[in-house]
Parts: sequence; C-alpha cells; structure tokens
Amino acid sequence: MDYDKDPIYIVQGDGWDMSFSVAQSGVAYDITGMQVDINVEDQVGNVIKAISSAGTSPEITIATSTYSIDATPFTIPGIFGYSVVLTNAGVEKTIAKSNIHVTKRTS
Repeated sequence: MDYDKDPIYIVQGDGWDMSFSVAQSGVAYDITGMQVDINVEDQVGNVIKAISSAGTSPEITIATSTYSIDATPFTIPGIFGYSVVLTNAGVEKTIAKSNIHVTKRTS
C-alpha cells in the first residue's frame, strides 16, 4: 500500500472533504468492514483532530476500496502531520502519512 502521500492543502475554516483509494501492488484493496482512523498532529505530536469511520456519526465512510472524509473545519492555520491507520480484525497498519497545510483565509 502507498505510504507517503503528497501534502494536502486546506484553507482555514474549510472542512476536509476528500476521497482516497486504497491499493496494494497497484490492485484495488477492499477495506469493507475495516476501520479507518486519521490523527492530525501539530509539530510537537499533540493530536489536533482525530477522525474515524467508527461510531454513530463517522467523519470517514468506506465504500469497497475507497474511503471518503467529510470532517469539520480546521480552526487554526499551520503545517500538521497526519497518519491513516487501517484496522482489520484488531490489527492496525499505517497505510498513509503526510502533511496538511492549513493556510489562513484571506478576505
């Protein structure tokens, strides 16, 4: 599975609304029934946003080999690291990581 991804750019106050495909060796990888969790951390490792496909109001939805994010807006600008963790039968695997650049909204 791909690990390092290109950075993501978001404007402060905008939600994180994106979809990603999961593949292994170039072949679509079915993640149905698994859990996807994403932690966004500041530069010292504090989690500033945690989103998941679990729970009653998930911010991540899964459709076969794709997961879609529809998360609340980022309130502070900055460069943050994120990691995507896939959990299958209790086994966790980091499947992607990169940075999110949240730029200040200009009028």
